[in-house]
Amino acid sequence: RIFISPARAGYMECYLMPAELVNEKDEIPVPYEYAELVLLTATSRLMSRLADQNYLIFLHQQIQGEIKKLGELYKAK
Repeated sequence: RIFISPARAGYMECYLMPAELVNEKDEIPVPYEYAELVLLTATSRLMSRLADQNYLIFLHQQIQGEIKKLGELYKAK
């Protein structure tokens, strides 16, 4: 239970665990804002295993841009 006092302001972070994944086709719920970041990070991990250094650098820049955009959206809310 959370009690929110109107006299206080601050940030709260929450990490949720998805339900038990049973089948291979079960979807993991990812908030819309984070979908692009998840895809870029997964691609980055794949490229690091394939040792494609140039594409890995490009992906890293895209990931940093996504993280910055998410931070700005978070501040705007």
